[in-house]
Amino acid sequence: MNQNENKNENSASGGEVYTDTAKTKKQPVTVSVPITIVLVLLAMLITFQTTYVVLTVKHTLELTKTKSTVGDFSVLMEALGYYDENYLYEIDEDTLIDHMLSAFSGQDKYSTYYTPEEFAEMIASGNGNAKGVGVYVSGTNTSMIVTHVMKGSPAEQAGLMKDDEVLAVDGAYISDIGYTEAVARVAGEDGTSVVLTILRDGKEMNVSVTRGDYTPETVLYSEMTENGKKVGYIRIIQFDAITVSQFKAAMETLMSGGCEKFIFDLRDNPGGNLDAIVEILDYLLPEGPVVHILDRDMNVLETHTSDKNEVDAEMVVLTNGNTASAAELFTSALRDYEKATLVGTKTYGKGCGQTPYMLSNGGVLYITAFFYNPPFGDNYDGEGIEPNIEKELPAEYRNTNLFLLPQEYDTQLEAALAAITNK
Repeated sequence: MNQNENKNENSASGGEVYTDTAKTKKQPVTVSVPITIVLVLLAMLITFQTTYVVLTVKHTLELTKTKSTVGDFSVLMEALGYYDENYLYEIDEDTLIDHMLSAFSGQDKYSTYYTPEEFAEMIASGNGNAKGVGVYVSGTNTSMIVTHVMKGSPAEQAGLMKDDEVLAVDGAYISDIGYTEAVARVAGEDGTSVVLTILRDGKEMNVSVTRGDYTPETVLYSEMTENGKKVGYIRIIQFDAITVSQFKAAMETLMSGGCEKFIFDLRDNPGGNLDAIVEILDYLLPEGPVVHILDRDMNVLETHTSDKNEVDAEMVVLTNGNTASAAELFTSALRDYEKATLVGTKTYGKGCGQTPYMLSNGGVLYITAFFYNPPFGDNYDGEGIEPNIEKELPAEYRNTNLFLLPQEYDTQLEAALAAITNK
């Protein structure tokens, strides 16, 4: 991580929502986001995020300054002058500034800007204090399928169930307004209600959900039996601050139940919080390096390490083309320590990270500012990580949300079970 002058213990990783739409700046590579205050469509870009915010802006351009080291901005100042002098209506300065700052997102795939509201929502969700409905969904142009309902969430209290097909939001059908607009309409003020028209068992019905607090579930787990052996299956949706305690609790539960072998499913995991992934790897790995943070000249700035305590168990990591960033560090670190066999397909290839800079308006600008290397391997930015055992899903299921993939057709999971139980 970069050696920034001022540090804040709050991380900037956020929630997630599964959408089967093309990736955007503020969405995962593929699919997904739990519905938090804004359904957190904005919260989780594929980024290996730093865990502190620079509280001072070192490179802010003053309005009277027309040039910087990166280029000539006089034309921007010229345009602002014309607006100031001639615009017919009142200028909404906050909106104008937000749009201008968002232009920084076009510099690369990962840099992005969050408004003060978006950043606050992301912080709360990452720390386990989400607000909203509390479900994972898989979206299309005509509906969204509820793929998972968070425990204790407003959605669970309202009676929403897995496989419910949401057709309309407050009477507006998704086929008319589109998926993105439908997601936006589900968002709303804490304590207010949203009416979802759903299709369940062939019957259409309305369910009223009162938006409220819930804890995002970033870790899902179960016990499997294969060839008479107990195997702990843990799916990590993404790496938030809350993920650390959820992951350790899952491991402890499965180990106390007799599991000595583990499958970590990181398919479609877009990454997340640096402190979270380091703490989880420290829990799993023996003493030694976990990750090296490098500048643009590939000089090592910082190395995070693990203590001597480790989990002594056989492990398999499941990956696909949407396994990115912190999830790739998890994968490569277990590989480097020869702790796990990698099964699936090559990962996304994101070996760079973003440093957050807090601006004077309360917004936060994430700038791609560092590379990170796994413990002993090479940087994989733009290349990805090849699995030990290459295995594709059947062609007809390759674009299926994993929550909706029947286990009997999950050939990658079958390959992982075979690899770990045949040892």
